[in-house]
Amino acid sequence: MTASAISAECASAFGYHDVAPLDWFQWRCLLWDHFAEALRADSVEAWEELASVVNTSSPGSAPHQAADYERAFRAVRQALPECAGGHEAWTRSLYQQVPRLLGAQPPFMNLGFADENVSLALDAADEPFRLNIQLYERALGGRPLFGKSVLESGCGGGGGIRYLARYHDPAALAGVDLMPGNVEACRLQITGHPWRCEVADASRLPFVGGSFDAVISVESSGHYEHPLVFFREVTRVLKPGGALYLADLRPTGPLWGPGRDLASLRMELQLAGLAILEESDLSAGVLSSIQLQEGGRRAFLDALALDPASRAHFDEIMLMQGSRNFKYLAAGDLRYMSLICEKSS
Repeated sequence: MTASAISAECASAFGYHDVAPLDWFQWRCLLWDHFAEALRADSVEAWEELASVVNTSSPGSAPHQAADYERAFRAVRQALPECAGGHEAWTRSLYQQVPRLLGAQPPFMNLGFADENVSLALDAADEPFRLNIQLYERALGGRPLFGKSVLESGCGGGGGIRYLARYHDPAALAGVDLMPGNVEACRLQITGHPWRCEVADASRLPFVGGSFDAVISVESSGHYEHPLVFFREVTRVLKPGGALYLADLRPTGPLWGPGRDLASLRMELQLAGLAILEESDLSAGVLSSIQLQEGGRRAFLDALALDPASRAHFDEIMLMQGSRNFKYLAAGDLRYMSLICEKSS
């Protein structure tokens, strides 16, 4: 059995019911901000101190006992023992549940974008994914990719790769993703085009310097443990004058912990040698997309018959109406941003 198969088999037994009663925000805080401390915690006193910190850092969440945090952390460590960091555990705990629940990896998992000013002529096969595709198109800001070499970091199930290949006709196309299942699904999306897709960590892109004219990242960078390291890798693999097209959620304050807000994103891009050419707030169009999809997505989640804890987590992940993440986006505490950046000379 391969390592990826073993990992998937272990994760198949893991669900968000295993971290109950912790909510999405407490689980995020424990993994993203306190994974290292949780690894070292080997006493009741240590877990009590850690529980106090996470409870304090999760306003709006019901506080929980130290035993709840310890039990949740041990569950993910047992299911995903190979994860060296909390962000990796976070990513794998989500993306290895998706095919288990759905039976396949969906081509798109982004929130989509709805705006009357974005009008695309799509083939019938792509029409069901219009909102997802419109998000890519809006992130590109009307800039052509024809004849260029393009990399998508966090390519997921390959919907974006397929769209770029079919509608933008780049000269070369590559995709990387941390999850083997995503890469396997991505490889099925397109044929007959010069492209490659492989398992890779975004902080260690497997390409020589100056390989690409463009790098695209949609709803991926916010999950990386060290976004600055990723942005420096982007700078390295871009050709002089090459561009990063970034679309992602970011809080305006400390909602995701220290150094994870919008101001930090701008600073990290500049520190990495990427000059911000255009910045757009796509929050209104993303909110409209979420609302347009609400009925279908709610029926879809209902059909899965998830346990209440798992359902609550997926509501937050998908920003379902009524979730705290949806309310934060609607209130402006979370913003969905699109940034076009150029490699500085």
